[in-house]
Amino acid sequence: MANVLGSSNDNLQAPPPPPLPNGMKVAGNAAPPPPPLPAGLNVAGAQASPPSAPPIPPTPPAPPAAPKAAPAPPPLPAGLSMGAPAPSVSKELTGGSGRTSMSLADAEKEKEKEEEEARIEAAKPKAKANGGDLKEGEKCFARSGMDGLYYYATVESIGSEKAKVKFFDDVEGELLFSKIYTVDEAVKEMQCFANYSGRGNYFPAVIDSKTEDKASVHYDENPSLKETLDYSNIRFAIR
Repeated sequence: MANVLGSSNDNLQAPPPPPLPNGMKVAGNAAPPPPPLPAGLNVAGAQASPPSAPPIPPTPPAPPAAPKAAPAPPPLPAGLSMGAPAPSVSKELTGGSGRTSMSLADAEKEKEKEEEEARIEAAKPKAKANGGDLKEGEKCFARSGMDGLYYYATVESIGSEKAKVKFFDDVEGELLFSKIYTVDEAVKEMQCFANYSGRGNYFPAVIDSKTEDKASVHYDENPSLKETLDYSNIRFAIR
């Protein structure tokens, strides 16, 4: 029996290796490519960083705030409207300041006007609310409705507001007390006109003295010219 172990049958060869899988080579040849990595993994096994997010768009500017409504203007004074002319200057105090609404120059003009009105009022005959000093039968000067002059007359009767008079030429009338003057009142308060020499022409005059039915006068134009006339030749007018 031949020794298998020590057989020198050099013709015996090991069987050939099985064929390599498709794509593999013996050492020294390129290895097949690795299988693809799962999504999200890199070669080192770390999780890939997620793609960067797109930039945040800028915040749009806030819309402009609506303008605040202007406060309502104060109400206009009574009687005024927009575009109405300015009111006349008032002497009343404005607000609580103690100041007036007129200038000093206007105040001075107003004062002069008031003083002038006071002078005119003082020169007017004073009304006799209750007949004054009039008495029945008394001589007086009463206003004529023809020319506004005051003529010599006699008081015949006195009412509550009026008196009945008879003029020197026998014309009668009923007049308010304010249109009747006693002789003394007429001489003191009114302008005298005298009938020069009884010729029918009346001139401004001044009564120097008087009696019950006559008056001595001198004329303004010629003070040296004097004469005595009865009251029927004298007229009076408000100054």
